[in-house]
Amino acid sequence: MTSPAWLTRVSLSRSASARALVSLIAPDDPARRAETSHRLLWTLFGDTPERSRDYLWREEGQGRFTLLSARPPEDHHALFDPFEPKPFDPAWVIGDRVRFTLRANATVKRRGEKNRSDVVMDAIHALPKGARAGPRREAEQAASRNWLEAQGASHGFAVTHMDCLGYETLAIPRKGAKPIELGVVELEGHLTVTDPAAFSAKLLAGFGRGRAFGCGLMLVARSG
Repeated sequence: MTSPAWLTRVSLSRSASARALVSLIAPDDPARRAETSHRLLWTLFGDTPERSRDYLWREEGQGRFTLLSARPPEDHHALFDPFEPKPFDPAWVIGDRVRFTLRANATVKRRGEKNRSDVVMDAIHALPKGARAGPRREAEQAASRNWLEAQGASHGFAVTHMDCLGYETLAIPRKGAKPIELGVVELEGHLTVTDPAAFSAKLLAGFGRGRAFGCGLMLVARSG
């Protein structure tokens, strides 16, 4: 990366005033929580009306988040416990082996189709009706890996091992409009860096779609 990004772990404040709002800003329903978390975390970055989103986030538990951003977050409303942004500039080299976790809205656009499709649902639809859990699970794994390998071919890494730990669909509510439907996969595994600059850029840009709602942030650590 040409300049450091910032990695920050934040938690909702334990103050009485903030905790009184928990049911509103961290509801039990995952889809509603993704929508309210999107708005909550924007308070750390939306300093001007013209500002575009320049951060990624993932939920680590109700009220706890990991952020990767182009600039440090600032808690002007005292909604979070004190936190310390840390520079993130790993200086990758070709051949680095990396352990990763990734929550992603992985999609594909088929030739002749107008809209993009969730890769897992696309794969499951191709199975015979009434397919058992085993084939569905295999399709989920294969579709996720194929998608991530394609990401790696374009963005400077090769997948050496990957597991899809889970898949869920979320219908993110929107006032006066149809919900935003997201298929979300939880991936973990190992990769090898093949193009450090491309890989660094993709980490900060994020993977897949749905990035405003907690998808796309790949957490990484060198694995030796």
